[in-house]
Amino acid sequence: MPTATVQTIYCVQPATGTDFAANQALVDAIMGLTPQFIQNDFAGSLLLPFEYSQNLSLWDEDGPLNGNDPLGSVTMDKEEQGMGPIAKIARSAIEGSAYYVIYRID
Repeated sequence: MPTATVQTIYCVQPATGTDFAANQALVDAIMGLTPQFIQNDFAGSLLLPFEYSQNLSLWDEDGPLNGNDPLGSVTMDKEEQGMGPIAKIARSAIEGSAYYVIYRID
């Protein structure tokens, strides 16, 4: 069974409703507490076992009074197994956001 290892999720373009200064302040605070964070990168690895393909969707969390917004998604395929690190862009036309998702399939 293939396993996707998500290594990095990097914000290229924040959503239009995102306050970039507030987002950067949050990232700076997290980096100060957790040394494994590198800029806006996802820290550590996320392991996702799957059979044929796996969709990874990124969402923001608006809280209980507003709906959460889709920030983009990528599809990982078993045919990518053994190809090494793969970079895809998760993009949302609705929110105007774009994120690099870097992963490998073992």
